[in-house]
Amino acid sequence: MVDYKAKQNQMFSIAKTLHESSGYICVPHSAYYACMQLIMYIWYYKLGKTETELHQLSQKERQKSHNVLSNYAISYIMQSKKSSARMDGSNVRNKMIQLKSLRNNYDYKEIEVTYDDSKKATDYADDIIKTIKKYI
Repeated sequence: MVDYKAKQNQMFSIAKTLHESSGYICVPHSAYYACMQLIMYIWYYKLGKTETELHQLSQKERQKSHNVLSNYAISYIMQSKKSSARMDGSNVRNKMIQLKSLRNNYDYKEIEVTYDDSKKATDYADDIIKTIKKYI
């Protein structure tokens, strides 16, 4: 059994350490995947879904697996009975879009990561992680 919560803690710890030591280039990547670990936790343990279902839905919906995972996790949050659920789900969606954009820029383009973008990545991830943890 994969411990997604432990992996999330490790990935986010790495992102923060890299940011603090000026290792900005890896921060958006680590911050994004720290969030994805909790999203995967929701998929497997809260929704009871399988990897096969993820693959099938990705093909059916013509979306990448990360988008499917995020959409289902956000839906899970928004369906909660907590009064802030809709706002929290919307917040997670918006921050994940911004964080994914940062990660894509620095993983796939020849762009230098700045202090400000590294800080944004850790701030987005911190907010996403805190929000998701209210629902798991």
